[in-house]
Amino acid sequence: MGHQCASCGLKFRTKDVLIFHEMNHAEQKPFQCDTCKKHFSGSNALKVHQRCHSEEKAFVCSTCGVGFNQRSQLITHEYDHGDAPLPFECEVCKKAFKRKTNLINHMRLHTGERPFACRHCSMSFSSYTTRQFHEMVHTGIRPFKCSYCDRTFTLKRLKLEHECKHTGIKPYKCSHCDKAFTRKQFQVDHESTHTGVKPYRCHLCNCSYSHKTNLRRHLESHELSQQKAMSSNETSSSASTEAMASTNSPATDMGPVSTVDGHPDYQCFQKVV
Repeated sequence: MGHQCASCGLKFRTKDVLIFHEMNHAEQKPFQCDTCKKHFSGSNALKVHQRCHSEEKAFVCSTCGVGFNQRSQLITHEYDHGDAPLPFECEVCKKAFKRKTNLINHMRLHTGERPFACRHCSMSFSSYTTRQFHEMVHTGIRPFKCSYCDRTFTLKRLKLEHECKHTGIKPYKCSHCDKAFTRKQFQVDHESTHTGVKPYRCHLCNCSYSHKTNLRRHLESHELSQQKAMSSNETSSSASTEAMASTNSPATDMGPVSTVDGHPDYQCFQKVV
């Protein structure tokens, strides 16, 4: 595989496949879904995507009954139920992922790279998908409608999780006890109480937490400390400037500025700081 992408380092067997891949970086995606406005670089990719808006679900999970349009989606989903380790691991923090694209996007948290700029505001993002979902805030597009009520969602995952409230289905089962959950996130957080595993690691100081909300609070403490440090630096700079100004002021000269009955009036001294 001698054809390497200059943008992300992935290698391909033929130059044609490389050129097709590079469209993702150049955002040359001429094929647009009429339902959700998502763009694709090829017509076949668009056709596969459009199945997500239909009721056609050819591949069904034997554990929880959730259906998928592609076999690869089913295989990826089955990691949620099995004990097999996730195949793509970050070399920096050891967090593992089901998909290589998720690992690539995750690595940008360590590098600080945010190559995808919003086309409506000044924000930028580490992945194309995150940018796309953010832009729905500007466009108001919510393409995924609940099958049981009028609520709509920007993500299919959010729609499916919401529909569990209507059906009572809890597809994510704890592997250590009888509890089950409507969201994968709830299952992961709960299982950490059994295993003691703390999967949420701070990329700034390597502290680890069992719940994402605890990590979020911890990151806020970093931000608060940074703000305090900046405020302290500004205060020190201001105090230094005032001290220099006071030193150069005539009102700070040592000595009495008037006398009372021939003696110095010490109440009139200006204290030098």
